Amino acid sequence: MPIIRGFALWFAVSISVASAATLIGVNFGPAGSLAPANWTLMTSPGALNSLIDTTGAPTSVSLTVTVTAPTPDMFQGMLLTSTIPSDAPALGNLQSNFSSINAPAQKTLTAQFSGLIPNAVYNVYAIGLRFLGDMDQSVTITGSGAPVSFAQAGPVHSLFFNGSLGSNSQTLESYALPIHASGSGTIAIEFISGAERYTVGGVALSATPSIPPTPVPGSLVLVLIGLAAISLFYLFRRHAAHF
Repeated sequence: MPIIRGFALWFAVSISVASAATLIGVNFGPAGSLAPANWTLMTSPGALNSLIDTTGAPTSVSLTVTVTAPTPDMFQGMLLTSTIPSDAPALGNLQSNFSSINAPAQKTLTAQFSGLIPNAVYNVYAIGLRFLGDMDQSVTITGSGAPVSFAQAGPVHSLFFNGSLGSNSQTLESYALPIHASGSGTIAIEFISGAERYTVGGVALSATPSIPPTPVPGSLVLVLIGLAAISLFYLFRRHAAHF
């Protein structure tokens, strides 16, 4: 029976490792702003290297943020709790942003992750947040292949994840956009102002890409289950032969 227990433990660990995913999250805002646990607070455009993931472990991933002039304003405020999806660590401290000034000319903020595995799939999150009026901006995410674009528009004091208004009845992962990194290991997220401002709460991506929803991972799970069943059958037969 110790063999059976050991095999069951191996099987459980195999499934866990195959499906686990950690997140790298960066919150934008003025110095001293709150941020979710093990998210990095970025207090001005520039570069951050060796970002930590949500376990607190350092990674090889960097983030570079560039903006069209002038330097963005930074705001803090309260959130509509109904727009905060569930996640671990909790996201309630996403309470700050970078915001362009009101101007007739279009303004942009580009956040580029680098140090990624070339051409690998990552779950990407573009996070919009505005405190001084309704959200009105567009976002384009570029890795390899065709860019992905969507709008972020809706009520003030609300979190937006990719093209959707956040909801406390959803998980963060439910908003994920799978994006292939470029051949040089980058993914760029460009926020473009609408009638007034871009207002960006942060960006995030999966540090360890989840198994994509294709027949391949399903087959892998079936193989593991099959191996477990065959091994258990063989062990039970050997055990029964002694009686």
